[in-house]
Amino acid sequence: MSTLPESISAVLPAYNEVAVIADTVRRTHAALAASGVASSEVIVVDDGSNDGTGELVRALAAELPATRLLTHPHNLGYGAALRTGFEAARGEAVWLLDSDGQFDPGDLGLLLDLWEPGSLVAGYRAQRRDPWPRRLNHAAFFTLVRALTGPTLRDVNCAY
Repeated sequence: MSTLPESISAVLPAYNEVAVIADTVRRTHAALAASGVASSEVIVVDDGSNDGTGELVRALAAELPATRLLTHPHNLGYGAALRTGFEAARGEAVWLLDSDGQFDPGDLGLLLDLWEPGSLVAGYRAQRRDPWPRRLNHAAFFTLVRALTGPTLRDVNCAY
């Protein structure tokens, strides 16, 4: 295993994820605890949700004190949510994962096996869980990106 970072900030952008956010936050905390990293935090950026996502995360933060909720007053988009989370992150390493259940937080150890200070570790989805139109769109986009940049990334849309 590579050298572990001293601390990790997990950044979870969220928009209308009330159905899955509690499970994702709990599983993220469990993965961080199992990682062997000395210090960690989970930052949820509620990007203007109107389904109670922010309120649920606020309640979770009382139960799990290493949870931080940042909110946008209205939906600013995925990029803005990422920027907000990255700017607030205190960890030596920042771990990005979507809050919709696409990724298993338990895979953190696989990413840490490759981590070195100053590095970028990018995962990929072995099997996409998207509906077929989105998978088709991704395949076309990925073909274009590969033609322009070379075959260095396996899943350019993977937030992991």
